[in-house]
Amino acid sequence: MMKTNDNHAAVKRAIPESAGNLLARIVRAAAALRPGQNLDVLRRNLIGLLFDVAPASRAAVVLIATNSLDVESTCIWDKTGPLPLNTLDAGVIHRILEEGVGHIARRSAPDCDSHHSIVAVPIGEFPRITAILYMESDGAEAPLDTHHLECANAIAAIAAHPLEHARNSCLTPTGSVDQLKNKLIGESPAIRQARTSIHRIAESDSTALISGESGTGKELAAQAIHSGSLRAKCPFVALNCAAVADTLLESELFGYERGAFTGATAQTRGKIELANKGTLFLDEVGELPLALQAKLLRVLQEREFERVGGRTAIKVDLRLISATNRNLREMVAEGRFRSDLFFRLNVVPLKMPPLRERPEDILPLATHFLHQRATAMSRAVNGISPRARSAFLAYGWPGNVRELQNAVERALVLGQSSWLELEDLPEEVVEAHTGSSEDDAGYHAMVLDSKRRILRNAVDEARGQYVEAARSLGINVKYLHRLMRNYNLKVDSD
Repeated sequence: MMKTNDNHAAVKRAIPESAGNLLARIVRAAAALRPGQNLDVLRRNLIGLLFDVAPASRAAVVLIATNSLDVESTCIWDKTGPLPLNTLDAGVIHRILEEGVGHIARRSAPDCDSHHSIVAVPIGEFPRITAILYMESDGAEAPLDTHHLECANAIAAIAAHPLEHARNSCLTPTGSVDQLKNKLIGESPAIRQARTSIHRIAESDSTALISGESGTGKELAAQAIHSGSLRAKCPFVALNCAAVADTLLESELFGYERGAFTGATAQTRGKIELANKGTLFLDEVGELPLALQAKLLRVLQEREFERVGGRTAIKVDLRLISATNRNLREMVAEGRFRSDLFFRLNVVPLKMPPLRERPEDILPLATHFLHQRATAMSRAVNGISPRARSAFLAYGWPGNVRELQNAVERALVLGQSSWLELEDLPEEVVEAHTGSSEDDAGYHAMVLDSKRRILRNAVDEARGQYVEAARSLGINVKYLHRLMRNYNLKVDSD
């Protein structure tokens, strides 16, 4: 750990005499960056210090993943509070990670005459950069210059040890709010409630059932529960029940003895055994056949099982977390899911909200994926254009966060501009955009109207039978339902 005098010496070396008026402020504020602080508090103090030494309109602390050059999380503020919808200049971030030195940049915003100045510096020695300090001026005040770059470098030198200590302190047996924010991005009431519930569930060892539509982050929630629990240092073993054929599910879950069936040439442990002392996550648990449901029930009741072809009961100590996008209560009523297993699984329920219930999180998520993938692809992108942002907000995202992530990656692969543009997005997202000009709006409106007529005619000709309508269009009936919802057409159940 640096001594206080060493910290002050580092500041003096970094700042020229002409910036002496800034030196006193940095020295006074250095005490706010002491080791032992909560990571959230430390980041807020860092941002406050950046505002204190420069005429920035917004500032950020960008954490870099330990084992890669991916952006792990970003805390962005203006002088009034956090800015979840704002973006950073991905090109500047990428350059810092590539070169390992501070940088000053000038940018012109799209559809705007103002010029921004940016200062960004790394924390940590290249190539092991742990974070980036970022300041941006919107042009309303004096531009950021070399004095502000040197101040930021001095602050980075002081902050390196306290920041590393704060990040390591997050790895506690009960987890931290910051860890969950890194995984479940957003500040909407719905996602805040989900994070609160995850905290509470992680503190117990109870069986949990996570429900929600596809792409809402059910597995991320399960991982967050595990990483925040007392079992965090033990295995987290996941199995997607819908991705394995029914005939193979039993051996995948329970393992098998040598000679149990043709091809069983060696004793093999299953997912249940591999998860001993840790957490077993069963995704799409509603797809389990009834026969396997009975065997899983025994594991929950007796905490023991037998491998396929085996006769010896094997004791197991694990926590079971399951997830589904189906209504298990309806399946119980229809006799397709065991009621006793449902009540065993549903000890602690958690519902992950769909993206349409948290629209204020769409742009922060898109920005996060943009920075993450742009860095991984060595692609310099300034941000998301206004028209593309409008399209992101107008679209319904039936595939939720996963669909949003794929849309951003597609745009990065296909786009050639320094901004993520409307034309780079998938067709269905573009069609949701009303357009920023009459010509643009007219074109997309005509295309959208044509597609609506095609769908309506197909359903009318099939007399409301969606399976028959889908067949006539040459598409899957699930895709037909999705199109009807996307185009705001009434969908009646068959």
